Amino acid sequence: MINELVEISKATRVERKNNPILRERMNVAANGQQPRFLLISSIKRSAQDLQLLDLKQGDAFSGTRVPGRTIPQADKTPIFFSGPAAYNEHFPEKNAVVITFEHDEDDAVIEASLKNVSENPDTKGIPLVALKVNYNTGEIEAYSHSYFRNQAVEDHLITRARTIPTEVNDDVIVLVCSDSRVHPPLTYAGLPYAIQTLGGHIPAYTGQDDETAQFNAFLETWQATGSEKKYVVFVPHGKTEEEGQHCGAGKASLNPSDVHGTYLRPVIETLNQEASSFESAPPESPERRLVALGEAIKKNLSTYPAYDETKIEVLRLGMIDTVTGEIKDFD
Repeated sequence: MINELVEISKATRVERKNNPILRERMNVAANGQQPRFLLISSIKRSAQDLQLLDLKQGDAFSGTRVPGRTIPQADKTPIFFSGPAAYNEHFPEKNAVVITFEHDEDDAVIEASLKNVSENPDTKGIPLVALKVNYNTGEIEAYSHSYFRNQAVEDHLITRARTIPTEVNDDVIVLVCSDSRVHPPLTYAGLPYAIQTLGGHIPAYTGQDDETAQFNAFLETWQATGSEKKYVVFVPHGKTEEEGQHCGAGKASLNPSDVHGTYLRPVIETLNQEASSFESAPPESPERRLVALGEAIKKNLSTYPAYDETKIEVLRLGMIDTVTGEIKDFD
């Protein structure tokens, strides 16, 4: 599994460097990020959405929703949605919050999700684009709703959409940062499921009616279907080369008192507290902090009632370079 992802990432880097458009994206990424969209995708479709909507490196900051479930109110989804939304709020260009749904998803789930997103203080005033997608045919339609919309943005996203996306590899979930410069790595069996949060973090199970309850239900179904062996792969990103860039969340977690925001600071403080318990001394870099965070994530996953360690193997995948996308060993 690890060797497979590493080899594919090397090929991806070569492709980027040989493509003038992608090479320019890397040059921009080396100086930071200014995404135009906040993309909220289901765990099953995160990687497919980036491909389907032709969103390249730097285009979209990402958050996550549990498939078939309503995006909870802001205080009930600090890691999957509110944290990424709060981080995204600081970017200058916010064309839209784009939320994707299955073409046959219940309208009640869509309406409740849009209501909760529209009431989040960090997404208020940003156009909401709800897209219903048939991932088998590549067909997309905008869902008509009563919240703030931007027809031009909706039309732009739909017209740039590619045809049928690559099939998913439903035996693998990758945990990836929300950073717009980092995309879920490809596997030979297809695009993996992906959870994109600040730092790629997964919260511990709370026992409350919140995002962790939704994720627990998802885990229960996921590990009971398909192959007998499943993989959860933590894919941290950072500066592995001279022109690289640190993970913003990882860097912020080294000094959480410098972070402000109702929903952003608590998330960054959580990253610091949970990673610190696996550090014998203050980390020398954001990359070292993320290594410790990987251990915290593994511990957090074990708190979910549905988690079965005999069926799910948790791995940490070196370090993906923020700019080039190449995965390198980082031990």
